[in-house]
Amino acid sequence: MGSLIILLFLSIRATAAPTDVAFLEDIAAGRFREVLEEMPLRGDRSLMVEAEKDHPQAWVLQDALTSVLLERGYTVLSGVEGGWDYRLSFRVVDIGLWYRTPGKFWRKGVLRRGRVSAFLRLSDPSGVVYWAGWLEGTGEDTVPEPEGNPSLPREVLTDRGRWLEGILVLGLLAGLVSLSL
Repeated sequence: MGSLIILLFLSIRATAAPTDVAFLEDIAAGRFREVLEEMPLRGDRSLMVEAEKDHPQAWVLQDALTSVLLERGYTVLSGVEGGWDYRLSFRVVDIGLWYRTPGKFWRKGVLRRGRVSAFLRLSDPSGVVYWAGWLEGTGEDTVPEPEGNPSLPREVLTDRGRWLEGILVLGLLAGLVSLSL
């Protein structure tokens, strides 16, 4: 019986929603995999990934870009090491989350939506630009409650104005009851 409880606990933990940071990184990485196909890169080249401008959440995007490049077999170097063939620079335009509390009669959990928008530029050490374009992605899932990570911008939309939902459900139920009589 004890092992059954442990297995149940582990299965629940395994299906838990990703953290806010992991959620945003997944959105950025998924979109970057598609964008990477458009870039004129050869697999035997090394890259440096860096933010063009300081942004409080640039590290989220840099982690996502670096992980995809490493997964595809590229060598990723830091700027101080030198010896890189390409520089992939990015400028974060928007990155953040918003949460919406569920209705009173259906949907358990809180709806979480993430958005990532950045401008990417691929250049060589002399500054010649080989490719430039946008990385934009959104995603949504349902979580038990807002995580509250203070390092990420987020909005929590409340139930204000949701009273209309209850009235609509009651009206529909009253109409169905009157039709069945």
